[in-house]
Amino acid sequence: MERVRSIIAIAVCAILLALLTGACTGGGSGNGGSGASAEASKPEEKTVVDNAGHQVAVPVRPQRVIAPYLEDPLVVLGVNPVAQVLYGNVEQNYLKDSLPEVEIIDTSDVGLPLERLLNLSPDLLILGKGMAAEEGVYEQYAKIAPTYVVDNIDKSWRETLLDLAGLLGKEQTAEEQLAEYDRKIQQTRAHVQRKIGNGTAAIVVLTDKEFYTMGHVQGGALLFDELGVRPHPLTPEQEEWNTLSLEKLSELDADYIFVIKTERYQVSELENNSLWKGLPAVRAGRVHDVESGIWQYSGLISNERKLADIMQAIPE
Repeated sequence: MERVRSIIAIAVCAILLALLTGACTGGGSGNGGSGASAEASKPEEKTVVDNAGHQVAVPVRPQRVIAPYLEDPLVVLGVNPVAQVLYGNVEQNYLKDSLPEVEIIDTSDVGLPLERLLNLSPDLLILGKGMAAEEGVYEQYAKIAPTYVVDNIDKSWRETLLDLAGLLGKEQTAEEQLAEYDRKIQQTRAHVQRKIGNGTAAIVVLTDKEFYTMGHVQGGALLFDELGVRPHPLTPEQEEWNTLSLEKLSELDADYIFVIKTERYQVSELENNSLWKGLPAVRAGRVHDVESGIWQYSGLISNERKLADIMQAIPE
């Protein structure tokens, strides 16, 4: 009987030992599982080469993007930035509906404040070529978050959009949005060609003593190049802007004039000048005020807003 008890005790001990070993092993697996879980929760990354030649490890699905002055293409791609960067009176107010609660950073006086960027905890910074040109600046941004430089100076807004689409894995979205945009361009081009024919248009900024005409950039690129409207002879062919004196005002006999309104010149002294009042477009009611933040910027959304302005100025 004593021997049976001993055998039973030994068996019980063996079972307990097995259970204890299993529990320890399970605990080890649990720790390993936590490590694997932590590894799995780490954002997936990919290494890309930006337009400035930097190799950058960027998150595959970034959640907190800041892209100064590139918010238009981000919104097109369905990626809402955590901040919108503005410069003085060239405000992209047309994005307010898409970014109603986004933090605003005005860079008019102090440039782009690094400390404020740091406080916003971005997981991806996208900088235009000009912002990263100064020596040592890129390295400062790269300490805050992975920083991708896009060439938005030598490339068109379309190329910039497609570049960002590739970076963010939104190629199909970009293609669909561009196809819809091109459809609107074709419709508007046919309309304005039918209404204006060989008539001319000018885009100007009025100041107190002089005025500027916009060349084939921004709003000019859309009106003159994409829609095929003939630019008035005072429109510069190569330069972005042509600064003209008051004496030249009498030569501004364009059929349509688009006046870019800035914060400083919401009302210009030139508009009270008899030369201005005598212009054919003024007498015919074909002068239209437009926003600087839309017409002095290039992007798909801003261009669609320009198209709306043009259709309002040149109705059926």
